[in-house]
Amino acid sequence: MMKRYLLLLPVLIIACGMPGLGQGCSQGGGVAQKRVPCRADLHETALFLAGMPAESGDEAWIRLREDPVYAGHVAYMDRFWENVTRLTVVPVRAWRPGNLPAAYDREMVFYPLSGADFINMYCLFPDAPFYLMVALEPPGDAPALAAMGRQGIASLLYSMQTAIPEFGMMNYFMSHIMQNAMTGTQLAGVAPVIMAFMARLGLRVCGVERIGFDDEGRPVATGTVESAPAQKNNAPAASGVRISFNVPGETEHRTLVYLCAKLDDGFARGGSPEGRYVGSFRSYVTMLKSAIFFMHYDWIGAVRAMVLDRSLMIVQDDSGIPYRFFDRTVWDVRLLGIYDPSYTLTNATVLPQPDMRAAYPRDNAPLPFHYGYGVIINKSNMQIAVKKKTTR
Repeated sequence: MMKRYLLLLPVLIIACGMPGLGQGCSQGGGVAQKRVPCRADLHETALFLAGMPAESGDEAWIRLREDPVYAGHVAYMDRFWENVTRLTVVPVRAWRPGNLPAAYDREMVFYPLSGADFINMYCLFPDAPFYLMVALEPPGDAPALAAMGRQGIASLLYSMQTAIPEFGMMNYFMSHIMQNAMTGTQLAGVAPVIMAFMARLGLRVCGVERIGFDDEGRPVATGTVESAPAQKNNAPAASGVRISFNVPGETEHRTLVYLCAKLDDGFARGGSPEGRYVGSFRSYVTMLKSAIFFMHYDWIGAVRAMVLDRSLMIVQDDSGIPYRFFDRTVWDVRLLGIYDPSYTLTNATVLPQPDMRAAYPRDNAPLPFHYGYGVIINKSNMQIAVKKKTTR
C-alpha cells in the first residue's frame, strides 16, 4: 500500500473477543467472544455496500436497491470482486495450506500498515482468533442509510468506488487515493469498505460500536454508531470502531476493532493508551505487505524490535523488515517468488537489499498471486520467517 511518512495511524483489530471488551483472548491462543444476538440491519447494510441482494425480504432494503445509481454500484462491485476473486482470493486460498505452517493457524495476527486490506489477511489467516491491523485511514463507522437520503447514499457509493479500484488490479491500496475518497465525503473511514469485503467473503456482520481506551490501555465501549461520541461518566472519546462478525459454520463471533493511534517508537514503548494496549500482547504472527519500507529506517527501531521480539512468524514482501535483521540463529527464512527491486514508487523510496538479492534462489517459481509492490513489474516476492522453537 502506498503510504505517507506522517504516521498518525489507525489500528484495526479483528478479534475473538478483546481484553476488556467481552470475553478476552488468551495470549497466543484465543477464546472466542461470548455470543450476542446479531443485528440483521448491519448485515443488510454490509450486503448493500457490497452490491449484493438483500436477504431479509424487508421492503425497505428492496426499495433502496431500486435506484438506478445502485444498479451502477452493483455492476461496479461485481467487476471489482471478479478481479479480486480471480487474482487474490482463489490463488491465495489454494497456496496457503502447502506454504504456511498449520501450527500458527490459531495465533493472533498483527498487520502493520495494512490499510483496509481485510481480504489478504483473512485469506492468508482464515482461522486466526484475533487480528490486529494498523493503517493511515480514519476508522469511520456503519453508515445510517435510512437517514442519508438518496443523494447521501449516492455520494457514499461513489466514494467507495473511488477508494478501491487499485486493490482490484494490484492487490494493494494507495493511501492518497483512499484519503481523498474519505475526506469530506459520506464514506469518512474504512469501516464501510471492510463491511463490504466481509459480505463478499461470505461473512455476516453482527454488531458495530465505537470504542476508546482508558489511561491503562484497556478498551472501553463508548456507544453504538448511532450515538454521539461518548463523553459521559469520564468515558474516553471514541477512537475506533468495533465490528463483530460470524464465519459460516461457526457459532461464536469474531471481532474487528479499528482505532486511531500514532505508530512510532513512543507507541511501541507504551507511550499512549493504544500503545499500552498493543504492548499487552506477548506473541503473534505478523503480516507486512506494501509497507513503504517503513521498517528499514533507524528512527522506527523500537517498532521493528517489538515485531521481531514478539512474532512467531513473519510473512512479508521486501518492503517489510530488512533481511539483515533476521538472525539465522533465531529465524528460519524462506525466500519465495522473484525479488527484483527495480520498480519505482510515487510516495516512497525503494530500498534495495543486496544481501537478500544474493540469497534469493535463482530458480524460484513466481508467486501465484500479487503480493506487495513487485506487482508493478509483475515480479512479486515474499519472505516467510519462522522463529525457531529454541528461541521463543
